[in-house]
Amino acid sequence: MWFIQNCFKRKTMDAATLEKQNAATSAAIIAALGADEGFLKLSKFEGDAIVKRDEEDAEKLQRGVDSSIAKGVLPKLEPPPTYQVIDVLGKTPDDVCNTIIAHMGAAANTGGVVVLCGLSGTGKGTTVARLGELLPEGKTRGWSNGDVFRSLTLLAATWCEQQGCDAFDAEKALTPEKLAEFMAMLEFGKFEGNWDIKISGLGVDALVSKIKNTELKGPKVSKNIPTVAEQTQGEVVKFAAAAAQQMGEAG
Repeated sequence: MWFIQNCFKRKTMDAATLEKQNAATSAAIIAALGADEGFLKLSKFEGDAIVKRDEEDAEKLQRGVDSSIAKGVLPKLEPPPTYQVIDVLGKTPDDVCNTIIAHMGAAANTGGVVVLCGLSGTGKGTTVARLGELLPEGKTRGWSNGDVFRSLTLLAATWCEQQGCDAFDAEKALTPEKLAEFMAMLEFGKFEGNWDIKISGLGVDALVSKIKNTELKGPKVSKNIPTVAEQTQGEVVKFAAAAAQQMGEAG
């Protein structure tokens, strides 16, 4: 927080830029504090923590996918899908989006599905948001499976707190019965004129779009999401498929 306050004291960033919470905000903060020793130390600490968490995520997610395939919940894709690699280092969101749109070809206008994969903090959310602005108006919807995993984690962690658990208790919170209850607390649909996910249960009543950069990225969620994601791959994929079908049917 001190670093952000320092930006305002130096008059290098205004409230409007901070509220955007996008690439422009990040660029402004880096420009203002790029030479600050404390900021550089914090950046390295956070970067190392993100890499460590991503490595843990990858291991647990793979186990979750393998488990879902073994149970017949998810099909095994043969051959595995191939990806178009985009090096985002030094590129603006528009650079990345233009590369994606060029690769889509005619599908950019006729319709298609783009799947973005990448490490945390590499701009997936920013890219999806910008694609929504560049592609045909009203016909583009960004989707993040991470939002569903985070919503489930918020509910599971909240349930643990309400049960008086000293810490997150995966054995109690992630049983098939509890997961079914948590999934029933998530609803995909049009809210306030936009496609969104609504969380309703355990005292939580919120749209994911409203809390995705606050509560859904808080410590209660971040430190427990790998464990939850490992156990919920099948549920989340089915939820995403149903949402995609719902949007398709709505045109």
